[in-house]
Amino acid sequence: MDDIHFLAPSHADTNAVKMANHLKFLASTFPVTLIYVGVGVSGRGLLTEGRAPQQALQAQFGRRTTALTMRPFSIQDEPGRQEWRRLLLSIERQLVLAARYPGMLADGLADYLFARSTGHFASLMALISRGCLRAIRIGAERLDTALMDQVKNDAAAEADRQELLAAIRAALLTSRPARIRAAALRRDHQRNSQAQLAREQLYEPDAGERLAAWPDLRHLAAERSRYSHQKPREAPPICAAFACLSAVLEAVHRRRFWRADRWTGSLGRFAG
Repeated sequence: MDDIHFLAPSHADTNAVKMANHLKFLASTFPVTLIYVGVGVSGRGLLTEGRAPQQALQAQFGRRTTALTMRPFSIQDEPGRQEWRRLLLSIERQLVLAARYPGMLADGLADYLFARSTGHFASLMALISRGCLRAIRIGAERLDTALMDQVKNDAAAEADRQELLAAIRAALLTSRPARIRAAALRRDHQRNSQAQLAREQLYEPDAGERLAAWPDLRHLAAERSRYSHQKPREAPPICAAFACLSAVLEAVHRRRFWRADRWTGSLGRFAG
């Protein structure tokens, strides 16, 4: 039974006991479990049958009813963020959109949907339902930020929207669990490394081969350090060759690559 708070009695309401007796009659007569859903049920006198506080213990309806509170979703701590993600994954599996993909809500719109709904289930479902309807009408068949920005939500959610969005954009608040954030950082690091290597190979085609030779050159620097404490007259002649190769090594490290002919020319002049 939804909207049970519409039956909220007052202390002066003589029909409060009759209402409670009728609900008890339904629960006792029919072989079903009655679930009452409402807003602020405990504070509206429903469980006390409208009786005064000193007579509340005499109310049978409160004795036969177990009150369960459904709080708004929160992303202030890790359990709350995990719960929010599980909810979005569950909703995502029920969406009937042709271009739906795994993670569309839980990965792509998690922060956005929390800011738009302020963590309230009714606001979230209204926003997603309207977004799906619009996606079907325009032929997009998927949900994204650009499409959802064109969808209006209830007044209470819209009033708190900007404050939450500002906190999320400033990295003061996030709805993604720690393991999801860590995985995203690893993917970004790998993507940036691949992009960096692609740029280097674009301007220096053999940069990848030189970079692969890095471990072979590092032992030369170690050999050079063995003679660095000796006086110049006591250092063997090969120390100068190590000094030249060390300069090449530093250039490789700074990504300032010379062409192969310059390397050959430099070493040739040194040998001469």
